[in-house]
Amino acid sequence: MPSLFEPCGITQLESMAEATPPLVRATGGLKDTVIPHTDPLGTGFTFDGLSRDEVLRSLLATVREAARVYQDEPARFRSLQQNAFRARLLWSDTSRRYLTELYESPKRVDC
Repeated sequence: MPSLFEPCGITQLESMAEATPPLVRATGGLKDTVIPHTDPLGTGFTFDGLSRDEVLRSLLATVREAARVYQDEPARFRSLQQNAFRARLLWSDTSRRYLTELYESPKRVDC
């Protein structure tokens, strides 16, 4: 999902519900819902970039990495599938985290 902007997105959620690790650009709701495959709790593959060329290079590198993990590390890929399938993204959890981050965490003031 090479979106430039994605406020939420449902396609990655459908992908995860089918135990298919999504490949998404790290933006908006895609970044909020897909944990990179390099994390032990990873649920998919992410890429990013600041320019069109960087995004394209990153996308291609991530496609290659996803294919490599699938072919060379089947247990790791299976773990990604299981993590994605088991992910529960509830509004109550999201709103609680948002409130905590926005209102309860210490604020840094730059002067």
